[in-house]
Amino acid sequence: KGMKRIIGSQGWGDTGLYVGGQLQMYPSAAGMKCAEIVQPHTWYSIFLTRSNQGLLRMYINGALCARGRPNYNDAFALHQHRIDFFHDDGSEHASGIVKDIHVWNRALSDKNILAISKCKEAARGKACP
Repeated sequence: KGMKRIIGSQGWGDTGLYVGGQLQMYPSAAGMKCAEIVQPHTWYSIFLTRSNQGLLRMYINGALCARGRPNYNDAFALHQHRIDFFHDDGSEHASGIVKDIHVWNRALSDKNILAISKCKEAARGKACP
């Protein structure tokens, strides 16, 4: 149980995107945690975007759940040659089934994320199929 790393990058040390009941940036002082409880054996569409100005946005199933400009690792800028998925320097490795991983060279818009996650805005109906 405990915290499991989803994304890390060279130079980040132990910090990064983790899941441990909730999707969150570690360390907790980064101030980015989604309110939704991530349930085991449940399919999620997760997005993390970073603008050139260092604004991070986290989404679960197409819905924005956290945003901020954390003061860690240049606002979690990815190293261009080393991104780690589901692996940690310690023992916080994540496991599960992954369908797709995509990395873009730009921050996606809310509409892009809704379209890719195949979700609908809550005001228009059910959040996800």
